[in-house]
Amino acid sequence: MEIVTRPAVAYAAAARIVAAALAEAERRGLTVAAAVCDPQGVLLAFGRHDAAPGPVGDYAIDKAWTAATLGKSTAEFGARMTSEPALTAGLANRPRALAWEGGVPIRADGAVIGGVGVSGATGPDDGACADAGLRAAEDRQPKGGPTMATTETYPSEPNGMIPNSRYPLLIHRGGVPGGGEDAVRARFRANGWLNNWRYPGIYDYGHFHSTTHECLGVAIGWMELELFGEGGTRARLEAGDVVVMPAGVSHAMVGGSEDVLVVGGYPDGRDWDNIKDHLLDEPMRRAAAKRIMMLPIPAADPVTGKPMREWLDAPSSVDAGLNDFREGLDPL
Repeated sequence: MEIVTRPAVAYAAAARIVAAALAEAERRGLTVAAAVCDPQGVLLAFGRHDAAPGPVGDYAIDKAWTAATLGKSTAEFGARMTSEPALTAGLANRPRALAWEGGVPIRADGAVIGGVGVSGATGPDDGACADAGLRAAEDRQPKGGPTMATTETYPSEPNGMIPNSRYPLLIHRGGVPGGGEDAVRARFRANGWLNNWRYPGIYDYGHFHSTTHECLGVAIGWMELELFGEGGTRARLEAGDVVVMPAGVSHAMVGGSEDVLVVGGYPDGRDWDNIKDHLLDEPMRRAAAKRIMMLPIPAADPVTGKPMREWLDAPSSVDAGLNDFREGLDPL
């Protein structure tokens, strides 16, 4: 008889993740519940602040279950549901699947070994507490052993005048463990993302680039981004997190710590333009979209140094339903 074995997060690590998530919530003045499930969705560890309402415990467990069994963050599902009605209908038949931010898969050497869920605060705060739990577990890994960095993918589509992208935006949680300006810059440069800069955050208005893709690594502190246009998805990035921004994707910083420091980089050292969302007109939109369409996929991911499978495997413009968008760039 053949036996299949699958790696799973150990109970001791699960307990540390829950404790660290609750500690991060306390530091923020929040009352939450936290849970960790194994890859089959079986509950391994759970904790709840005394003042947290009872239902948030169930939500935390279900977020952990969703991230562990489906191998994706609950924030990613929330973003996908806005553009994929069929997914929303399908989730109706899976009552445990939640699309609220705060559930993150736990990975080691590329394999999903569990999921952590936090509930009781805002989505970004729940997500930040879950990330803190993962970082605490990672800090206890033996030197040279598996890491628990996670990668989230966020799809987008044209939004009014904003082109966005058929390539998913990537967030490498803990991509450069602990952050640090020198460490983030060195990682980017080692993987061919050059023309680097350092700045206390990024622009606080919606903008995108049409001449290059971009990566942003938080070296110190934290920042919150609004993505894909006004009223779009919000994502909080902590020190060590890296976002890989496809050309055309609107982004703006809507919050951050006083000490936030961000390092930027561009594939092969390309130069960037700066197109402001609120100043776009139709000729500018068409010209920008054509420049974006001609950009190649970078040779390597700025964090992993590996081929960018998430972009290489992205649907074609036809399969992504962008025929009308493309045809509209050259009206009769």
